[in-house]
Amino acid sequence: MFSGPSDVSRVPQATFFDMYAPHPMMSMARSARLESEDSVLIVRGRVVDVVCVSQKCLDPSGQASLLQLDVTEIGELDQRLEVTKLADEDKLPVFLSSLLNVFPDNLCSEDLESLFYTVFARIPWFLPVVNQWSREETTAFHFWVYLQDWKLAKKDLDRLEHAISIVERHSSRLGGTVGKFSESNDEKKQSMQEQAMQRMESCQLGRGRVLGRTRAGRLYNSMQRIEDGDVIMALQGSRQLHVMRPCGEMFKLISDIYVNGLMFGEAYADQDPDEVDYEISIC
Repeated sequence: MFSGPSDVSRVPQATFFDMYAPHPMMSMARSARLESEDSVLIVRGRVVDVVCVSQKCLDPSGQASLLQLDVTEIGELDQRLEVTKLADEDKLPVFLSSLLNVFPDNLCSEDLESLFYTVFARIPWFLPVVNQWSREETTAFHFWVYLQDWKLAKKDLDRLEHAISIVERHSSRLGGTVGKFSESNDEKKQSMQEQAMQRMESCQLGRGRVLGRTRAGRLYNSMQRIEDGDVIMALQGSRQLHVMRPCGEMFKLISDIYVNGLMFGEAYADQDPDEVDYEISIC
């Protein structure tokens, strides 16, 4: 099972990335500075997870140790994301291929919400309820509409059909949301489908990006240029998480990243940033 969504009881109505708070300190305890003839930026923060391309994830007992991982223990960068190769074989956009690659066969509401809010990392929490359905039913309906929209352009693709059937089975367990929609008259169906797509189209974070799971099993949404073993940093004063690549004793900034379950300071629960953060040199 995927890591569940961030604690929804304290999640604001976030619409844009700058509304997140992965680090509890929204201002720097010590100002960032430049060194080595202004070619190296020194900031404070720490590694909170690691980009992973294999399907092997840490068990829950290993996640705590991962948050304390020394950057020298990450290992060599010897493997690029394989999802681009799979996308080429299916002649699919990389983002869609990566979505289908992480789609679970045994779908539950927690999995679906985790996946949905990773795909739509800029969508308000929560979706407006449709037809007095539950939040879970509303999410399932929107995801089904989203996959159906892909199907219009990519006909007869087994992986996409499989994902749609998984959502439909899940919907039937929730009370038949998709079935109720299918029984509506054509005019109402078209209106509901168009409204759902309008909500999602402005919030999808997919162009040039890829989905996957971190070494600790969390879902992420980042740029396609990330590689296996890149580290995920939470930095003081930043409202985003960042992917960085070790370069000797320094790091190269690669991309922003949305990591489900780490966007609201969860990595610092019951921890003092002044005690666990350290200086990070960005070249």
